[in-house]
Amino acid sequence: MLNIAKGVSATTGEKFFYSLAEHLTDILNADYAYIAEVMHGKPNRVRTLSLLACGKIVDNIEVDLAGTPCETVFDKNFCSYPSCIQNMFSHAHMMAKMNVEGYVGTILSGSSGKRLGLMAVMYRKPIKNVTMVESMLLIFAARASAEIERRQSEDALRKAKEEIEKWNEELEKRVKEKTEELEKSQAKLIQSEKLSAMGQLAAGLAHEINSP
Repeated sequence: MLNIAKGVSATTGEKFFYSLAEHLTDILNADYAYIAEVMHGKPNRVRTLSLLACGKIVDNIEVDLAGTPCETVFDKNFCSYPSCIQNMFSHAHMMAKMNVEGYVGTILSGSSGKRLGLMAVMYRKPIKNVTMVESMLLIFAARASAEIERRQSEDALRKAKEEIEKWNEELEKRVKEKTEELEKSQAKLIQSEKLSAMGQLAAGLAHEINSP
């Protein structure tokens, strides 16, 4: 417990998720560990933020929840299958390829109760101390949830700043265009007034010349 706390307390972002997954597999003797985030606009799909397999970092993947224990996690907020998981989820083909036997997963929720993602550990053999595994996941689910929420807030703030900058650039562009149009209109007006004045002067001179 202390090792995990030290490993994740000072990290944020991508490093945090990999650090947490790494420590979970180490402390819980799990073969696999992952932390996943719900994909925007795709509530039935998640994308891993960290994925470890047999102690090695694996490229992040997208996962369809249908027919998997992850779907149960989203329905019940938590699920635990100490053994024989392949018999219960015959459509979870990826788990079959990974020879997963035991699974424990928990939902990751934001401060408002919004479902942010899930975190789970998996075993190739039946889980011996399932109670300890369950307790460990629940303890660190809050920290993982907070980091995902912080990350999403940071992304939202960055996008808002980019939009404001874009609006400012567009506003500056329009102000510049309108200023140039105004300057051109003023120049035309001045030219017209000069021509009008010259015309009036020429007419006055012609009148004086023609008058005795």
